Amino acid sequence: MKSNFLTRKEEIVLSTISLIHEMGLSNVSMKEIGRREGVTEASLYKHFKSKDELLSAVMEYYEQYDSHIYRTLEGNSDTAWDNIFRYFEIYSEYYSNYKEVTSLTDAYSVLAYDVSFADRTNARIQQKMDFMENLVRRGQEEGALQKEIDSENISYMLLGSFDRIIAVWQMKQYSFSLSEKSKEIVGDILKAFGTAGKKDS
Repeated sequence: MKSNFLTRKEEIVLSTISLIHEMGLSNVSMKEIGRREGVTEASLYKHFKSKDELLSAVMEYYEQYDSHIYRTLEGNSDTAWDNIFRYFEIYSEYYSNYKEVTSLTDAYSVLAYDVSFADRTNARIQQKMDFMENLVRRGQEEGALQKEIDSENISYMLLGSFDRIIAVWQMKQYSFSLSEKSKEIVGDILKAFGTAGKKDS
């Protein structure tokens, strides 16, 4: 019984992600989610007390993947250079296999201005930035990246470029390989700030 209840909640979360992808966050309502799930709006409130609680569950679903990536990369002994590539490779594979979830990137930008979610969304954005900056600093310590270039600036370029690639990928109806394009651009950024004698990507 409990297992079925949790499975049902997850189905609602996944339907909500699909609706955000199709309609945009501002157009998603409990009524529309209920229609998609084939239940009344009142039935949804048995699982989630409010739309905010449902959106919180959507965020948790998305953030679990972030945590998995951080643990995976922190737990291996590869160089920082390799882990930076691996970071974007993992995300590219995930987004390529589950295109709907990329809409949550845009949703986070909207929720950052919502009083109910601002702290959480900003914390997630900062966490991604901190994680990438730690990798870049490690790359500098390992001698692969130039130490005179601010690690925060390199991190902004890497993460910002990836977000822009995703936006263009969406706009062009996923007509090119996200993995290949991100590998190419991340490679160019790292080479631009790499040290003499750096290894090939």
